[in-house]
Formats: sequence, C-alpha cells, structure tokens
Amino acid sequence: MQKVYTDFGFGTFPGTLQYLGAPLGLPTDDYAYAEMTKDDGPLTGAGVPTAYRIDNAGMLNAAGRQRHRSDHIN
Repeated sequence: MQKVYTDFGFGTFPGTLQYLGAPLGLPTDDYAYAEMTKDDGPLTGAGVPTAYRIDNAGMLNAAGRQRHRSDHIN
C-alpha cells in the first residue's frame, strides 16, 4: 500500500484520514468514486501513472462503436 501512496504523492501510509478522491479535487460525498472513475474523470489523465489510469482507447465494441459499461450486462 505504501507504493500506491508513493505513486500518488500521498506521503506515508496510512497518512491523514480523508475522503476517497479528495486529493484529486473530487466531491466529498457518495458520488466521489463515480466521479473518480467516470469516462472523462481524473483517472483518465496523462498525469496518472499507467498502472492506475483508466484507458478509454480500447472501449470499442465489435461493430466499431463506443462500448458502454452496460454492454457487459446480459
């Protein structure tokens, strides 16, 4: 876990208690995770280490259209 803290510049684990996504400027409410992981959210930026970055480039379905998360639901 210390490696993750180091990668994101959070300092020493466990660090100061704060809301999920607070260092990324996200709201401190029940929507923080959704905001952090949305298709154009802060985890898609080039400044995020590739191990943690959300890459939307491969989000095409077999027909060549943008795939949506709901495509995985049967």
